[in-house]
Amino acid sequence: MGDENSEAKMVRAVEMYLESVTRPTLNPHLIEICTDEKALITSVIKVVSQHAVGSKETRVLDVGGGKGWGQEIGELSGVNYEILDILPTNDDPRVICGDICSTNADLPDGTYDVVFSKDTFEHLLEPWAAATEMVRITANGGLVIVIAPFSWRYHPSPVDTFRFSHTAMRYLFERSGQIDPLLAGYILREDISGFWGNRKDWTPNGKPYSECCETIFVGRKRSDTILFDPMTLDSDYSADHGGKEYFSEASPLPAPVDPSHTGFFMTAIRRVLRVLNNSQ
Repeated sequence: MGDENSEAKMVRAVEMYLESVTRPTLNPHLIEICTDEKALITSVIKVVSQHAVGSKETRVLDVGGGKGWGQEIGELSGVNYEILDILPTNDDPRVICGDICSTNADLPDGTYDVVFSKDTFEHLLEPWAAATEMVRITANGGLVIVIAPFSWRYHPSPVDTFRFSHTAMRYLFERSGQIDPLLAGYILREDISGFWGNRKDWTPNGKPYSECCETIFVGRKRSDTILFDPMTLDSDYSADHGGKEYFSEASPLPAPVDPSHTGFFMTAIRRVLRVLNNSQ
């Protein structure tokens, strides 16, 4: 991507931004992201672009973005934005027709500074192959960003196959020995019951799905390859998991966060609802 000094500054700037939009939760393994997906992806790409050496453009690939979700990113100064999609639905000349689950011969190793995917991995038959291809086409020192559901209603487009914890997402990418994790956490989303005319995304009872939550992973590609150690993943091999302790309003809460973040409001609302339900 550039010289080691500028790359190190870029990584630190990205880490500082990610730290500013995350907060701990009651679960020591879980981190909440307190911003929306587009703001996070756009902000990270801006940071990468600001630290580009000289007049070098920041090459960005949007995996599965054929419906146009990320087109605004292509309008950022200094960004060369392209889309890879197996079923593109528009005539955007920046769209490359291809399958992220296969090797795309037209895309050489290390082509892009940032490769991101939003709400695509749950529609793939082989997300492990997609992770391998994303790592391959990311430049050394570059970033991969993936957003995919942890908990979501069924919505086949064209199919609906997987859900991902932060541990699953880390494993998919870190097992290559080429990705260092910068962020693996969760973002809460609004309740939704489905809206497609053919009803194939509707909930079974028509009621809003109330546990909408997505996993966000950000990783940096190394210039070398290391042996992946599964023990670096969040885990708990204890027999009794520390005994029993049930949540109550007396439980210590994480540090407060800026109330303007949407994640804060969703968390606060759900806590109030839990208290009301328990009091009935």
